[in-house]
Amino acid sequence: MIELIKTHQKFPGDIINDVKSGKIHIVCMAQNGLTHLNVYAELHYKLSKPLINQCVDLVNSKKETGTLFPQANISILPKSEMRTDGIKNHHNISELEKFIDDVFEANQEYLKSEIIYFTLESSYINKGQVLDIIEKKIASEINSDLYVKTIWFED
Repeated sequence: MIELIKTHQKFPGDIINDVKSGKIHIVCMAQNGLTHLNVYAELHYKLSKPLINQCVDLVNSKKETGTLFPQANISILPKSEMRTDGIKNHHNISELEKFIDDVFEANQEYLKSEIIYFTLESSYINKGQVLDIIEKKIASEINSDLYVKTIWFED
C-alpha cells in the first residue's frame, strides 16, 4: 500500500543523499531558472545547464514527461502554455493522467525508488488536479507490487 503525505513544507531529512542513493525520485516542472529542477539537477547532481535546458525544451515541445535517469533520479513534467492574451492554458485531465502514469511507470521500470516526491510550481500546473490523479492512482494500485511505498506531495 502506498502512503500519501501532503505537506506545506519541504521534504524532511537529508533529501540530497536520499535522492543520490536512489531512495527518492523527484518530480519537477520543465522550467529553467531558479526552480526545483535546476536546484536538484545543477547544484546537487552537477548536471550541465545546457543538458538541463535541452531536456526542458524537449519535454515542453513534445508535451511529454521526461526523466534525467540514469544521471539523476528526477522526472520532469511539461509546463502549461501561456496563451497570447496572458492567460494560462492548463493541461487537460487526460494529459495530466498520462504525465502521472509516466512518472509511476518510470519509477517502476527504471528508477525503482521507495519515495516519489512531487515538488511542482503551481503557476505551471494545476496541483489540485495532479493530487486528485495521484490519489486515484494510489487507490487503483492498492494490491500491486510496486517499488514506491510513499508519495510526498508538496502543496
